[in-house]
Amino acid sequence: MQEWVDMKYSRGNILVIGAAGKQAREYIQNIKSIYDSQFKFAGQDPNGRLIREDDFELGFFRDLNEALNSNSFNLAIVAVPHANHFEITKRLLASKIPIIKEKPFALNASEAKSLAALSDKGNAPIYTTAPRPWSELWRAIKRELQVLHPYLFRYDMTLALSRMTSGWRAIREKSRGGALLDMGYHAVDLLHYLLGDIDSIQCVRGFAYSEMKDRNLEDSVAGLIECQQFMNGSFSLHRHHSNKMEELEVLCREGVLKASNSTLSFYDRNGALQWKREYKNHLKKAELAMLRHFVELSLIRVPHYESCRRAFLVTKVLEGAIYSNSLKLPQSISAERYRQYESVM
Repeated sequence: MQEWVDMKYSRGNILVIGAAGKQAREYIQNIKSIYDSQFKFAGQDPNGRLIREDDFELGFFRDLNEALNSNSFNLAIVAVPHANHFEITKRLLASKIPIIKEKPFALNASEAKSLAALSDKGNAPIYTTAPRPWSELWRAIKRELQVLHPYLFRYDMTLALSRMTSGWRAIREKSRGGALLDMGYHAVDLLHYLLGDIDSIQCVRGFAYSEMKDRNLEDSVAGLIECQQFMNGSFSLHRHHSNKMEELEVLCREGVLKASNSTLSFYDRNGALQWKREYKNHLKKAELAMLRHFVELSLIRVPHYESCRRAFLVTKVLEGAIYSNSLKLPQSISAERYRQYESVM
């Protein structure tokens, strides 16, 4: 698959929602690094005191309706606390503006269906940012898994936060979940990309701080995943580990495939290293490739069907895991709207 749509585009206007936040500023920087000055920005955030208003040629607004009435926009970027996603996304879709948004796509299946219907009605695609399927490393792993006869995996994602989670992620009413929702969206999206439809997930949660336990915001998650069409395995997510890392180990008939941060290695059954490859800065490159693809698709109002389909499935998986710590799914839970499309990844 090509990394982005090769097309001619005209200069456009982008509205950034949650413009005072770190993630919003990263989106602006990344788009400017790709397109230089071909887009103009407007910002919206009630926390205007945190804004460098000279970053926004089209103005900065504390009220969303005021921002929407100020100009016409080719695209909106949504980078706000999880609890605010749904209402803001609905308002933008009602204005028929394509959206690139932070994960999660939605907090439950009902919200996901509602957003999909509004997206269809307004011909305004939604793109949820989950960059790992765009990474050279994870694409290489997917190719290897097609030929290595895998049968069991272990996936771990860890952060190295030395203090208790702070900001809106530490407030239940704003975050709506702990590590399982926040880190788990990326993990489940990646595992679905590698393995296909997930049949069941079971997990247990851990709390590093009593305050987080009182708020029902887990710091760690460990779980089991069944994917009968391919293979089963385990996963763990930790906010307060000694190292920041991301690892995948897959047991195969021929040996063991190991990914650790930017390194991919394969060992035979006797433990001898057969080959080793480096994918430096693969995640940053993936973020830029994904963002460029989504921006250019938004200008012609074309959905990215495979990422849309995964967004539905990841939402369904996480909804069950978060609210019951266990989810049984039918063998295939393809969203009806995207069942007709073949994978483009």
